[in-house]
Amino acid sequence: MSEKFEKLNDFERELFEGIKNNAKGRSKYCIYNAIHHLEMAFKIKELDPEMALIRAITAEEEVARAIFIIIKDHGYKNANKIKDMEHKYKQSLSIFIGLIQNFFYNNSKKEIFPFESNISLRLDKEQFLQLKIKLKKIDKSFSPIPPLNFSLLVNDEDYCFKNELDELIFKSDFQDFQKLIKKEINLRNEILYANDKGRTVIINGLDVELEKYYKVVFKLIIIYSLIYPYRKKKSFFIQNALNSYLSVMMKVKL
Repeated sequence: MSEKFEKLNDFERELFEGIKNNAKGRSKYCIYNAIHHLEMAFKIKELDPEMALIRAITAEEEVARAIFIIIKDHGYKNANKIKDMEHKYKQSLSIFIGLIQNFFYNNSKKEIFPFESNISLRLDKEQFLQLKIKLKKIDKSFSPIPPLNFSLLVNDEDYCFKNELDELIFKSDFQDFQKLIKKEINLRNEILYANDKGRTVIINGLDVELEKYYKVVFKLIIIYSLIYPYRKKKSFFIQNALNSYLSVMMKVKL
């Protein structure tokens, strides 16, 4: 085991243990494979920096695929439209989740928004991950079960991130969004295959890149852990986010 993985904190270890004991099917093995790739990335970074980066990229894609598979297995509407083997879907998921995170962070400061910004995570006695959400006006917390089984209402209508997506799509940010996905996809080919100028060699900056992928992989594992235990209970928020994700991905042309 690489030194990085010998220093996992208690929460990370318990999260893995919960997946090991409770998750089932292909998505579970995608998580195992992601962790293997990520661990090997840190282990071989001095010996083979280019392949270390390839393994880190693959780790992110495998956790994204685990999320896609689990929402398909759980029967969410339109989930079958996700092409979970295509790089553009796997590479864009963490970017889209970041969009949702920014929405919550920016709106938590507004008086009309009911949640505090410091939503916390905890593992229950069955090793299932739960959200602890603090409400502003009544100074109380609650833990929805399933954890993402809540909806956002704005003017008495379900909120579907339409404003954020419209802004992304119709402004220059969408071009940046597409370019970022394309850059991540092309990075793999640039590392694996020679071009007219030779082959790609990583000289510096690898540690920063590996740390970035480490954080992304764990963020996606947390999302997976909030979904996988609840096959028979659909979450309103997941369905809402899925619809929004598909809306934007249909417009991505690479």
